[in-house]
Amino acid sequence: MGSDRFPLSPAAQRLWTLSRIRPGDPFFNHPFAVDVDGPLDVDLLGRCLTTIVARHEPLRSRVEDGAHVVEPVVPIELSAVDGDEEAGHRFGQEPFDLAAGPPFRVLLLRLGPDRHRLVVNVHHIAIDGLSLDVFTAELVALYGGEALPDLPVRFGDLPPAGDDRDYWTRRLAGARDVIDLPTTGPRPMTTDHRSAGRTRLIPADVLDRVRQVARRGRATTYMALKAACDVVLAHYGNDDVLMGMALSGRDSSAHAALIGYLVKPVVLRTELGDDPTFTEVLRRVRNDVLDAHEHPDLPLEDVLAKLAVVRDPSYHPLFQVMFSHDVEAAPRVVGATTFTRRAMGLDSMKVELSIGLLETARGLEAVFDYRRDLFDEAVVDSMLERLEVVLRHVGENPDLRVSELRTAGVDQRASLAGPVERCVHELFARQVAQRPDALAVDADRRWTYRELAEVVAGVAGRLAGFGARPRVGVCVAKSAALPAAVLGVLTAGGVCVPLDPAQPGYLLRAMAEEYGLAVVLADERAEPLFASSPTPVLRLEQWPAREVTAAVTPADPAFVLHTAGDDPRAVVVGHRAFANSLRWDHVTSWSMSGSFAGAATMVEVLAPLVNGGTLGSGTALFDTPAAIAELHVAGGLPDAVRTIVTTGAEPPASLRVALPDREFVDLYATAETSVALVNGRPLPGVRAYVLDDRSRPLPPGVVGELHLGGHGLADGYLDDPDETAARFRPDPFGADPSDPDVRVFATGDLARLDPDGTVHVLRRAGRVDLGVVESTLLTHPAVRRACALDGENAVAVVRQGMSATGLRDWLAERLPHYTVPARVQAVDTLPVLPDGRPDRDGILRLLAETPDRDGEELPLTDAEQTVTRAWTSVLGRTVGARENFFDAGGNSLLLVRLCEGLRVEFGRHISVIDLFRHPTVRAMAEHLTGAAEATAPDTAERGRARQEALRARGRARQHR
Repeated sequence: MGSDRFPLSPAAQRLWTLSRIRPGDPFFNHPFAVDVDGPLDVDLLGRCLTTIVARHEPLRSRVEDGAHVVEPVVPIELSAVDGDEEAGHRFGQEPFDLAAGPPFRVLLLRLGPDRHRLVVNVHHIAIDGLSLDVFTAELVALYGGEALPDLPVRFGDLPPAGDDRDYWTRRLAGARDVIDLPTTGPRPMTTDHRSAGRTRLIPADVLDRVRQVARRGRATTYMALKAACDVVLAHYGNDDVLMGMALSGRDSSAHAALIGYLVKPVVLRTELGDDPTFTEVLRRVRNDVLDAHEHPDLPLEDVLAKLAVVRDPSYHPLFQVMFSHDVEAAPRVVGATTFTRRAMGLDSMKVELSIGLLETARGLEAVFDYRRDLFDEAVVDSMLERLEVVLRHVGENPDLRVSELRTAGVDQRASLAGPVERCVHELFARQVAQRPDALAVDADRRWTYRELAEVVAGVAGRLAGFGARPRVGVCVAKSAALPAAVLGVLTAGGVCVPLDPAQPGYLLRAMAEEYGLAVVLADERAEPLFASSPTPVLRLEQWPAREVTAAVTPADPAFVLHTAGDDPRAVVVGHRAFANSLRWDHVTSWSMSGSFAGAATMVEVLAPLVNGGTLGSGTALFDTPAAIAELHVAGGLPDAVRTIVTTGAEPPASLRVALPDREFVDLYATAETSVALVNGRPLPGVRAYVLDDRSRPLPPGVVGELHLGGHGLADGYLDDPDETAARFRPDPFGADPSDPDVRVFATGDLARLDPDGTVHVLRRAGRVDLGVVESTLLTHPAVRRACALDGENAVAVVRQGMSATGLRDWLAERLPHYTVPARVQAVDTLPVLPDGRPDRDGILRLLAETPDRDGEELPLTDAEQTVTRAWTSVLGRTVGARENFFDAGGNSLLLVRLCEGLRVEFGRHISVIDLFRHPTVRAMAEHLTGAAEATAPDTAERGRARQEALRARGRARQHR
């Protein structure tokens, strides 16, 4: 028989285009297996396969120029080879060259006596999910000697696809480009699409109740399960859920007998912003599915163009989650031989998450396949658990709302260790008694515990005349004298109010008066700052030791500490609360370094001394991540430092990579909670909750507000009962509301929990992680400082040698488009507050006053002119140097044609993926010619710039 041709359907055309983007890749394979148990006639099986291939033209067709080219039938000669499941998996991963030969191969494995596995590797362009049933049914019928009826219609005679673009343009208008999922980080711009899968068997009784809910809603089980998955995805911040679905594409019984790629991919959309009941969600899904069947032809490229959807190589357009549902196929028997079809997976996947639900006699088998570079296995397991929880609850009460289902079955309560019923200075005194001659401080002075205790007793004795429980300011630089002064105040029964000697004098004097300080202890450099203050000032000296007995209890105040932020507040912290934050023994000795930072500094100077360590020496270093990075870049990080203790921000991944042989300990500390989390784990005596806006606990992976409770909470805000009541609330899960320890503090920080209880604190503006934007920019050698502005969709940068527009283009090549700020503005310097944090209001004023001159077009280079001509040839119109290829009317198919044209023009291999990542004339030309991305400073200046960048990052995140 001679060759015959028939055109690809629109869906197959897109599949062919995408397969050309990934040549030599099994990305679009669709392997499956048929297990044969019992006696097997191998020759007969081969003849059966030959008959199937002869009947179904797509299985013996090459693809060229957008059409199937049908090849003559070649008899399949089978022979069984010894092998195992892994051999079959490898066979299913072998790629196809669609232009070179048919997209169908088979392998027969001998697994044991009378046990075989027929592995079928076929490209997706020649088969779909429903075709597998046809294939298995025909194989078994032919093997049993049945004669198959002639096909009522040839695959090539199918009617052309319709055009429902108007419906789909209306249906998808206004939808978000990308769904929020509990990923491990931002979507990478390039990926190998490697995949893994997790499975959960949901009991049959749960599935039965869901079927009943579906019947009462005049819906199918498919629709009810899809609605439940919508609810699960809504957990993660999505009130508009888009998922891909494949319609069968078989509009008649004649079409049902065909093998081929007949499916019609569509997008299902469920809007949940009004917090509907599950019954209402099911109604919406039912209508959506029925409408999709009424309008099965989605011309994706045309709809994407009409909706002006931004093309981004980091995610699939319109939907990133695929949904499928099936019923387990029953084994087929021929005499003493049983044929059972088995699914086979690939090592890669096309979307980010694929939800496959299979109804079996045992229950509902839920399979979540996921991209390994986006998800942790434990998070996927928690998503599967949430699906079961949702199905259980809607089976019992389908009138629960989406928000109620999000929190259903969540219990974040944990057992709480008892409080530390000691005062802070008593913990130090215990160490003095246990190790009097051990080195306590190794800084500008060296003191043993006994010697330090004598200095502390001198300070306490000097303060004895200032009344009971005086508020005492301590304005002392980081030195050996600082812990002596702090412990002396506490030993005297006073309340320690740390004052940063780097602050302006007028501010320190105002604080002393506002807080009603009885006296200020100041070192030699700080004393002049209080020259005109009415508050008494004592210059810190080594006074004679005096025994002081103060009637202080763990419930009494120990400190008045200041919060971070543009409007700092004074917080009263009790002995019990602060002592609770000191009971961790991860590290017992470290050097003093960095700036003065309230609660973090008190932890820094006291934690070693209440745990028997040495302040000022050891193999650990306590500082902000930025300061640590600055030391590392400057070559000043001592080799002896093996452990790095940080506060103020989680150490960035780049720092961990740069220092792989160091252990990192990250502390979450605020004035209201002291140290509450160590490496994301609550300290003993601390409870951590992630709650929604109604104080309901959220499941793992869901972003909410971090609330901290337990024994480490401060008493409240100084002289501000209203704010104290607003932020310190009764623990909604506490056993005894009258217990003062049964409170929670609403931190205002966004966070999410891992399934193991680890807390991740986030810095976000909407869906954008501002820290990721800043840290990505700071990796550029021309960037010295960067500050992303919450709510402004802008970032200010101090840079050298590169335009702000160029930096934005550079950023767009590394981050998903929805995280790239609309404006990157270059400034000479970033205004900062007195404590070194960015002055947000000052930066906004600076941006308003700074003209943006970086949008001026430069003359086209020779390479840019060549790229422009290629664009014009493909698009049929001229374009600007910064115009996006897809905004100019391009699509994936035209991109393939553009790639082929540029390969000829530039005489080099060009990847379609690379062109996808550089979608403007200028970016494309720079990539193709290997142009430098920036004019970086010289080596010395780059070092200084990098240090400034790291310092800026630390200041921006200084003390949460």
